[in-house]
Amino acid sequence: MDTTNASQSDQNMIAPIHDRLDQRDLLPDEHLVDTGYVAAATLLDAAHDHGVRMVGPMPPDTSWQAKANEGFDLAAFAVDWQAQTAVCPRGAAARQWRERLDSRGHPVIRIRGSDQDCAPCPVRGKCTRRASEPRDLVLRPQAEHETLQRHRQEQGTTAWKESYGRRAGVEGTISQAVRGPDIRHARYRGLPKLQLQLQLQLQLQQIFSAAALNLLRVDAWLTDTPLARTRASRLEVLPVMA
Repeated sequence: MDTTNASQSDQNMIAPIHDRLDQRDLLPDEHLVDTGYVAAATLLDAAHDHGVRMVGPMPPDTSWQAKANEGFDLAAFAVDWQAQTAVCPRGAAARQWRERLDSRGHPVIRIRGSDQDCAPCPVRGKCTRRASEPRDLVLRPQAEHETLQRHRQEQGTTAWKESYGRRAGVEGTISQAVRGPDIRHARYRGLPKLQLQLQLQLQLQQIFSAAALNLLRVDAWLTDTPLARTRASRLEVLPVMA
């Protein structure tokens, strides 16, 4: 357990988590995480730096082309990284290839089709909503792009869903920590008061909460306490009550 500022991204915490586990020789071969921790760069860094395979739902493509189910999203284009071209589903090659930084300073590749191919295209409406200009593609570097597309395809398979189903145990632990020691509410205000000033900057509240959870689970195991039923939200129960 760790306490961070609310503005801290979950993705930024993966590297410190793996570093700590590595120091204690406790690195897993596979790390089941929720969507907040998953990004192409995060998956690549975890595999490269620690040999850990991260498994979690990759955020979907939010472009209107992907949502339409008939549009030509990024996955519909065949990218030739050596020739620096992207071929659309109708076989037209976009050759204007420019490497630059996005608004957050991350490297991206912008690829633009040609007016000669895009203007007369009979299925232009599935590709772009622009009145006259050709389609623009924004890709991440090759390793990230390929990881992103591959992960999105894998998570639709039965094997992936069965593997990720084990994440339910993690969610159960989080739920128990919220309902029991109320882990989402700090006993003090401000990070300095939360931190026990030791070499590892451990949080005293989290240490006691984690220890309490471990004791509760050991007791449940030894006494054969049955698993609790999945709780239903009040909103979910309303139709049943009606």
